[in-house]
Amino acid sequence: MTLPDDDGAWQGWIEEQSASNLALARGCIAELIDGSERSAADVLARWNDLEGHLRFVENLTELMQAAHPDVGARQLAEHWYEEWSRAKTERNLDRGLFDVMAGVDASTLDDAARRVRDRALRDFRRAGVDREAEVRERLRRIAERSSHSWFVLHELL
Repeated sequence: MTLPDDDGAWQGWIEEQSASNLALARGCIAELIDGSERSAADVLARWNDLEGHLRFVENLTELMQAAHPDVGARQLAEHWYEEWSRAKTERNLDRGLFDVMAGVDASTLDDAARRVRDRALRDFRRAGVDREAEVRERLRRIAERSSHSWFVLHELL
């Protein structure tokens, strides 16, 4: 990864990195739920890619909010952190994605892969993916308000 060497280029770089990684994450989800037959290894490989893209945006935006000297770059990082939070909530409440992961035959996995699958399913359930649609929508709104409230609190501190 090449970082900007011009102070004025940071905002464009944050924007490009965040937008492209969220788009790649959404592409991973689209691939996983497209109905194609996939081996357990293929599902977990795409899941790993998905997680990598989401975590990149999370880590980048948290770092830029906390450490970048330019207020504009920090504000842009806050915006993309909210977008990351929204994307993560969408992923966690995606019943189709849950069904794909639940359909992975755990008996074909080694211990490490089984752990990844089991933790993903646990996180889906904790998020409420197995609830009815109205409850999932309410959980989505709560997550969005929670993310926004965090930024308001952060600004006050």
